[in-house]
Amino acid sequence: MWLFEYSLRGWQTLVGQGGLIIYILAVASIVGLAIILEKVIRLRKSKVFNESGAVDLLLAVKSNDDRRIADAKRRAPAPMADIISSAQLVKNLPKEDMLSEMTAVASMHIRNLSERIKLLGILASISPLLGLLGTVFGMIRSMGEVSQGAGADPLIVGQGISQALMTTAVGLSVGIPLLVIHGLLKDRINRIASEYEEFAHEVMKAFHYPETVILETSSREEFLKSSDSEKQSE
Repeated sequence: MWLFEYSLRGWQTLVGQGGLIIYILAVASIVGLAIILEKVIRLRKSKVFNESGAVDLLLAVKSNDDRRIADAKRRAPAPMADIISSAQLVKNLPKEDMLSEMTAVASMHIRNLSERIKLLGILASISPLLGLLGTVFGMIRSMGEVSQGAGADPLIVGQGISQALMTTAVGLSVGIPLLVIHGLLKDRINRIASEYEEFAHEVMKAFHYPETVILETSSREEFLKSSDSEKQSE
């Protein structure tokens, strides 16, 4: 209870010093945190792409067994399953058309993953500027008091400047973490896009050249081992 009261007093003091700008920055931080949590959950590797799922799907396609393909799709992340499904619909078309169809599906999933990332970047960019704006307003107010003779006391002027700088500190405290996390999330989405593109090429080869499919990822050894096991079982 005492911690809540202490935090409440601190918040009231902060708002008293920064005014409306502090409220705006608080809203920006809450919105940014909500976007980050949503993206972290959606970008979990098991939810969008994983190499074991890619191996299972490619082996299933290579086997040309519809039941096995359906079973592998149920276990795989939804975007990967959708890429396979789109390839199945056009498997009798030329490989360029199949690849184009799979790329369109992958792009749709990347767009879904990228939703609100731009908003996060905007919040990261404007938060320090809002803090600086609050400081400018505070300095203008302090200088106005000095010009009117009410703030001739250096102590009073110093307090006014301290309060004005508070908004800059809060703006930087909100903006810097948002900017760093925005960069990390954007990089992760770009890497997932590359993984989807690579997976689409492997799927195309699995349909059109099943004897030459080799994953160009760290799962290559696992894929070859699985292929050897299949041959021995036959």
